[in-house]
Amino acid sequence: MVISLFISVASFILLFIFIFCGNSYIPATKDAVLFFFENVFPTMFPFYVLSSVITSSAALRKLSQPLKFMVKPFKLPAEASCAIILGLLCGFPVGAKVTSDLLAGNCINKRQAAVLASFTNNVSPVFAVSIIGKLYFKNEFLGFLIWVCLSVSGLISGLIISKIADKFDSLDNISYKKETKAVTAAYATSITDSVISGINTSLYVGGVIIFFSSVTSLIKQIPFFSTKTYVFLYSFLEMTGGLKEFNHFLSNISMYTKLIAVMLISAWSGLCVHMQICGILKSANIKTNYYFLSKIFQTLLCFIIGSILYLLLLRT
Repeated sequence: MVISLFISVASFILLFIFIFCGNSYIPATKDAVLFFFENVFPTMFPFYVLSSVITSSAALRKLSQPLKFMVKPFKLPAEASCAIILGLLCGFPVGAKVTSDLLAGNCINKRQAAVLASFTNNVSPVFAVSIIGKLYFKNEFLGFLIWVCLSVSGLISGLIISKIADKFDSLDNISYKKETKAVTAAYATSITDSVISGINTSLYVGGVIIFFSSVTSLIKQIPFFSTKTYVFLYSFLEMTGGLKEFNHFLSNISMYTKLIAVMLISAWSGLCVHMQICGILKSANIKTNYYFLSKIFQTLLCFIIGSILYLLLLRT
């Protein structure tokens, strides 16, 4: 009730700000639209389509058997390895999309889907190396190490969530293995269906990106915010822009502080990413409480792992 009231009041305030600050947010919105169609859509759309084709394949169960060691610690079926691998390599929100497709194909049940989605949506290695490493640290290898740290913290948080689910969540007794043939016939998707699903997911992700670009553009208009408050709020709402603003305004800080701050921002990922993922999960009727709890765990773990990384490799 409190959260709902806060969102309603905040939305009402934003509505008036949008009315009186059109000159501020319209250019940012146009830039976000161009960014989506020139970069995000052509990059992510093929992944959404192919992930849907893969998860609907009748051969997925056999192909994933050699990888069952990967999901055993999380108490998930072998098919879940697909979401873990694609989530690690492709970044968010591919993990959420694959998890939703696995649930639709009855490869996992709803409880398993909630656990799986909690730790398979993180920064991609391409973003970590080319943006975080090359642009912010002038060191691509450091970007790769940061991606490894983020991935490890995500997997550890997944293990924690798995234990919590075992203790507090009721077991879902759907026998996905016994229903393979019937469910495969009912849910097998053609390439056409996969393309439609990919377009819907891409447009939703684009809508969230454009909306948050509009909102974050208004933060600069708040006159009484200090630099640190501005950067913190920006990073809380949107990761990429938050990292950019952090690098611009707080460049004269120690290496340790910069490393930890960048890792914390990347681990949290921002509300913009959370809305993308939660929208995909909600459409598949997958609960999101484990996802947010995992993000909190991952952010805390990144502080510890980042400190260890600094002490072992970067301290001079």
